[in-house]
Amino acid sequence: MGSITDVMSLVTTLWSMAAAAALTLAVLYGVVWTVDRRNLANLTLCVVAIAMAFVARAGRVTALGQLASALAHELSQPLGAILRNAEAAELHLNRPSPDLAELREIIADIRKDDRRAGDVIEQMRALIKRRTLQMNPLSLNELVQDVISLVHSDAMARHVAIDCIVAAGLPLVSGDRVHLSQVLLNLVINGMDAIQSSPGSARRIVIEVRPREQGRVEVAVTDSGPGVPPEVIAKVFDPFYTTKSGGLGMGLPISRTIIEAHGGRLWVERAPGGRGLTFRFTLFQAAAAFQTQHALQAQGAVS
Repeated sequence: MGSITDVMSLVTTLWSMAAAAALTLAVLYGVVWTVDRRNLANLTLCVVAIAMAFVARAGRVTALGQLASALAHELSQPLGAILRNAEAAELHLNRPSPDLAELREIIADIRKDDRRAGDVIEQMRALIKRRTLQMNPLSLNELVQDVISLVHSDAMARHVAIDCIVAAGLPLVSGDRVHLSQVLLNLVINGMDAIQSSPGSARRIVIEVRPREQGRVEVAVTDSGPGVPPEVIAKVFDPFYTTKSGGLGMGLPISRTIIEAHGGRLWVERAPGGRGLTFRFTLFQAAAAFQTQHALQAQGAVS
């Protein structure tokens, strides 16, 4: 992963590609069709879709750029452990009578650390790829832990404590793991940015997951920051609106689009106690999602 300058250069390139694609599409429409109101509306939708696709990827690249140092740290731990275990195994093999049981344990540790490093790389690779939704039953507890592991080093560097509260017996939800990881990652990073000015002991992010009524599960991300005025809260989901210097202002709009594509809802409110913000989103439980899809298919067959 390159520097933040490299990442922003890539973002600029993506924007240029989106503009070029939109212009090409506009020319094709102008040549083939007379631009009446319907065609103009279709053209607008196509241009917006192209731009949103590239901006979504740019948002993922920017987030990953912020986590570049964290990724290096996360990889250095398992790779360092592999090296130390390999050296220990070499010492055992140089003995007249190597302890085979000890060597088996060392090999098992190496295999575990290798899988851990591979998982970190796979998570980051999946987040940066552009792909369509792939809905599957998934554990929100596992997804939350994966995201926490991604931001762990960054949180430590910023002196941010991350608490996770997951209700016991939480049902599986229906969703796309990569896109939902992107949403949660964006909310956590936003929360850490919001509390940068707070004293070190007061920097805290709380992720809470609990079942809700009507076959849904709710995820809440709360920061302990100073909060924002009501007029800012009303705009946080507006495209290109941002309070960050150098921000794209697309992370939250894209996150809302992803959640709504899952049939859920994403909203923000003042955190309990009046300080900070709480972002909440809902998802269908896997069983409820299956029942809803089955009902819609049955209704379509009747009509």
